Amino acid sequence: MEITIQREYNTLIWKNQNQEYTYTAKGIENATEKNGIIFIEIYNENCFSYRYIDITGKDLVWYDEIGRITLFDKENSNSFSMEIDGLSEISARADKCWCMSRNTIKSISYSGKILSEIYPPSGYTFYRFANDEG
Repeated sequence: MEITIQREYNTLIWKNQNQEYTYTAKGIENATEKNGIIFIEIYNENCFSYRYIDITGKDLVWYDEIGRITLFDKENSNSFSMEIDGLSEISARADKCWCMSRNTIKSISYSGKILSEIYPPSGYTFYRFANDEG
């Protein structure tokens, strides 16, 4: 799937099953798609932030380099915010996301419920998901 970035309009444009979709956000730097989820990198007001949206343009999760996370339910009618100290990476799936810090990986539903937590072995820390696994 090809995603076009129109920086002058702060807009992404893509087609899925012969239907065109658009998504608008100030400061879009890059966007990629994998497994029906679009990852967007944004630079705005001297801060990088990141968004995952589904293939129809509905928000799933937003996060920034400070560790602030906003999750969106399936209808995009409610959002849930939290902070994770030391947040290093998020991996989004259709039904949940995985949030990694040095000391834990949390599986979180888009309604804001923590589904599970994984801790590293003693003396180890988490760094990155391999191959966008979560």
